[in-house]
This record gives sequence, C-alpha cells and structure tokens, in this order.
Amino acid sequence: MKIFIATTPRSGTLFLTEIFKLLTDIPSYHESIPYCIGQTSYEVNNDCVSRDTQYILDEKVRRIKRDSSPPGDYFEANNMFIKSMVWTVLDNFDDVHCIYLHRNPMDVFFSLAARNWKRGWDWVLQPGWKLNRLKTVKPTTYHEAVMFMWY
Repeated sequence: MKIFIATTPRSGTLFLTEIFKLLTDIPSYHESIPYCIGQTSYEVNNDCVSRDTQYILDEKVRRIKRDSSPPGDYFEANNMFIKSMVWTVLDNFDDVHCIYLHRNPMDVFFSLAARNWKRGWDWVLQPGWKLNRLKTVKPTTYHEAVMFMWY
C-alpha cells in the first residue's frame, strides 16, 4: 500500500513521518526528492507537461518503487502530493491511500510568515492555473494565495 498526505505546508508532515517510522515497518519519508514543486507544479496544473517535467514525474514513480518495502508499502508526507503528483501516482499504483491532514489556515499563514518564506510560490497551488477548480477574479499575492488555497 502507498500512503500519502493531502495537506498544506507547515501542518505537521515531519511529525507524522516520525510517528510512522516509530510505530510501523513502512518505509516513511518526509518530502522525498523529487519534490515536484515550482515549474513541475505549474506544468502539471496547466496541462502543459514538458519532457523535463515528465522525467521528474517518472523519477518520482521510480523512487517510490525503489524505496517501498518488499510487500510494496510506502509512506510519504509531502504537501505537494495533492498539488503535483497525485495523478501520476494514481496512474502507476493501485493501492494508494490518502490521509487528509488539516491545519487552521491562519496558523499556516503565521507559520510561513514567521519564517519569512521567500520561495513560497514554489509550494502553493495558484488560483490562476488552468486545472485549478477554484479561481479568483484577479491575480493574488503570495499571502492571499496561501489564505485562499489553504491546501
């Protein structure tokens, strides 16, 4: 079985990974490379996947297969799963499970702000992207997008 997380950044994914490592025999990873952020996320969510991005997605599948236990178990806590690699994972594996991890949007916002997160756009599903079902009337700032797209 393959277990992934659907969540925002700054929501406890590292903690959950450590719990899985401690309490299960499932190989457990936190934001395993490739992360599928930035350009990869943009292309996947705008239905314009380049050869380079397809390579990154294929590499993700190869690494999941390589890092899975002999029965095929794997756990990854990565907030980009639901934003970038969900379709690739579902196309390549039959036994996918997803844990929805919720954190108050204001707590996410303040956690990001406290870290003065400069590369935040790389990790955010942006409201103007083609395949994003939730849209805004005008482009948003980074912090508006974090609050609007809390996952």
